[in-house]
This record gives sequence, structure tokens and C-alpha cells, in this order.
Amino acid sequence: MINIKPRFKIMLIISSVFGVFYPTLSAEICLVDDFNAILSIFNESNLSLSNIFLPRTTEGGYYRPLIGVSYWLDKELWFLDEHLMHFESVIAHLANGILVYFVTRKAIKLCNIQQDNLLPLLASLLFSLHPVVTESVNWISGRTDIMMGNFVLISVFLFLCYREARKKWQLFSGFFFLILAG
Repeated sequence: MINIKPRFKIMLIISSVFGVFYPTLSAEICLVDDFNAILSIFNESNLSLSNIFLPRTTEGGYYRPLIGVSYWLDKELWFLDEHLMHFESVIAHLANGILVYFVTRKAIKLCNIQQDNLLPLLASLLFSLHPVVTESVNWISGRTDIMMGNFVLISVFLFLCYREARKKWQLFSGFFFLILAG
């Protein structure tokens, strides 16, 4: 069996994700959803954290304050530069790929399967490079899916850690991140 050290597996995941999604970093704004999302954020005169968390609207709609916070940070830090916003998406997706690696590794360990196999690497690469993720990574407005994935994968990892070590903070942290995913 091929024995590759975990740090080289992580480096392979990183280089693969950047190799595939590198063109995204110089991509234009997708006219389907990105233009309207960025335009509404740019034109929002009273975009503040209090308005994000406590909106004063009578209309229905999504209540996803963490997405609003991420757009607010984009506006405050780099003035909604679409190249940096694409970079954020690639980095967040890369974090998901690495989380899939660690979740799979932890699940294999809990099932008492030989640890030195390639399944965590293959699962991570399949998740990271599958064509179904292109909209989430390539479109700035797709960060909702990526952020939800971040929180779900963190919570799954924490639940698996709780199953192994039985530390209550892992269980409560897992539920906290699961709530953030909603």
C-alpha cells in the first residue's frame, strides 16, 4: 500500500484546488447573481452590523446574518473587489476540502479501519474537485453554500471527536456550529 504522510496529502489537496480554481481568481463578476448582490451591497447606505443582525424590514426573506457580515467585511476591507471576493471563495472551499479529509480520517479511525489508507485523500479530492461545486466556488453569491459547508463539516468533525473522547465541549461546540450553518 502507498504510504503518503498526512502533510503531503494536505499539500496535494491544496495544490489541486488551487490548480483547478486558479482561473476563478481573475474572473469577472458573474452577471447571473453576482452583479445584483454586489450592487445592492455597494449601494446600501446604512450597511452596519446592527442592521445585518437586526434588520428593520417588513418583508420576508432569508435571515442569514453571517453572509451579511462577510459582505460587510468585503466592503470595509477591500471595497468589494471581485478578485479578492473570488479568492475568499476558493480559500473557503479549500477549507471545506481539508475538513472533508479530517472528517473522513476521523470516521475511519472510529470504525477501526487501517489508518494509512488513501480514502480520506480520495474523498477530499472528490469533494473538492467535483464539477457540482463550480457554481458555489466561481460565483461570489455562491458563498452561502460554501459557508454552510464550513459550519456543517466543522460540526461533524466535532461530533466525531465527541464520539471518540466524550468531552462535552465538543458536543456543545458541534451544535453551535450546526446552528451557524442554518
